[in-house]
Amino acid sequence: MSYRILILAAIVALLGAMLVTGPALAGKPSATTTDTGTATLTASPNPAPAYGSFHGEGCSYVVGKTLNVVVHGGGGTLWIGVDSSGCMSFDWPTAAPGSYLIEAFQHLRDHGKNQWVLMASTTLLVQ
Repeated sequence: MSYRILILAAIVALLGAMLVTGPALAGKPSATTTDTGTATLTASPNPAPAYGSFHGEGCSYVVGKTLNVVVHGGGGTLWIGVDSSGCMSFDWPTAAPGSYLIEAFQHLRDHGKNQWVLMASTTLLVQ
């Protein structure tokens, strides 16, 4: 009987240790995980003229990683390099009036796998 109690006590102790250390270890990001909440993206002028152009810029991107800017509503994808200070800028034509969602993505290792990560977004009104 004491052998069964010893095994049961060992199992309970092991489960207790897993409950305590499991969440603490699970929350640790890998060294390559990037905090995507700091990048900026602005578009000017805002509002922009229809069939004209706008200027986009932003900072706090990962240096050495290409930036993919997608302009929803204005139709287009733009590949941009990030400078040594983590900033970028571009000029892009506008089309018909409307609200354009502009998103900036970088291909990063996030949560243990390589994927396109949304770094920043903004909305541009085209009149």
